[in-house]
Amino acid sequence: MSKVLLIFPGNKENKPRCPFSILVLASYLQKNHIEVKILDTRIKSYKNYNFEDYCLIGISAKTGEQVSSALEICKHIKNHTKTPIVWGGPHATFFPEQTCESKYVDFVIRSEGEETLCELTSAIINKTKYNNIQGLTYKKDKQIFSNPDRPFMDMNKLDLPAYDLVDLNKYQDKIGHIII
Repeated sequence: MSKVLLIFPGNKENKPRCPFSILVLASYLQKNHIEVKILDTRIKSYKNYNFEDYCLIGISAKTGEQVSSALEICKHIKNHTKTPIVWGGPHATFFPEQTCESKYVDFVIRSEGEETLCELTSAIINKTKYNNIQGLTYKKDKQIFSNPDRPFMDMNKLDLPAYDLVDLNKYQDKIGHIII
């Protein structure tokens, strides 16, 4: 199974900003033949979601309220499945080892996540080791390892965000503009 779920955590909102960061990740994964689904918990509840269909669940979080929401979601996921969870985003990038210490986090992707997430997904699918994946922090035998940083990627490798994975009407303001 080569399907990844990307979660944008947060409390329910009316017309939140578009989850641009995970739409760019999704586009890159799709380009590399990995099926992706998006769950924005600001719009849809995670409580009755089926997490069993995925080889990996990714969650993006900024330090603050979003981290609290992400931890609550991850706790729920871990109580319902053994699917590994990877964290990315600003909080995970600035505090990778601390983030990976959580029993609800299996991997952390530091900095730009497109290439690292693609390689991690491939390693999980093929059951290979993680020690050569740049930009990855992970747990093994209760120890935390941080691989070397990944160089910044050439932004020309990116396609348009995967807007087709979300209902853009959920992100429009009162006069019909998408909030990014």
